[in-house]
Amino acid sequence: MTGDQAPGCSLDNITLMLTATPALAWGEVQGMPEALRRWRPASGAWSAQEIIGHLIEADLRAFLGRIVLVREEPGVRFERWDPDLIEASRQDNEKDAQSLIEEFARIRAVGVSTIRQMPEKDLELVGIHPDVGSLTVANLLAEWVAHDRAHLAQMGQITRAAMLDGMGSAARFGHARETRTWLEQLRT
Repeated sequence: MTGDQAPGCSLDNITLMLTATPALAWGEVQGMPEALRRWRPASGAWSAQEIIGHLIEADLRAFLGRIVLVREEPGVRFERWDPDLIEASRQDNEKDAQSLIEEFARIRAVGVSTIRQMPEKDLELVGIHPDVGSLTVANLLAEWVAHDRAHLAQMGQITRAAMLDGMGSAARFGHARETRTWLEQLRT
């Protein structure tokens, strides 16, 4: 496919991608040893379990929560929230990974159901973000998918980082260099 419009940006495709995220996150953490699920690759960085907790809170506060607000009160000003503070209060490293995924899947199902029931005209409703300005519901939906995939990639980076020391001369491959760069950025 060519052109400026990326494929997969219809409302149906967005709900498909949002629906897939809990299973993708479970696939990632299910394949990790328990200690790796809770490992923070740098001071101030989140573990894989904390990333799942963040995805839960982002659904409630940044995406579904804001979409509901905009639909109730077009032009509403969104409140800021501190993801690090919220994540610290959740204590997700003390929880069972499967229960976290189940919580995430329940909340995400509510979000997807809400989107599926939403009339297409609501995609143009606008809210005001304190840092970036006007955002339509369509903007929030696209960011929701992109946000999910950024954090799924982050979970993969945690696994990649844990493997670096054991890679021997294979650590010269490009993907390993990318992971070392990612770790260095986290640690500075």
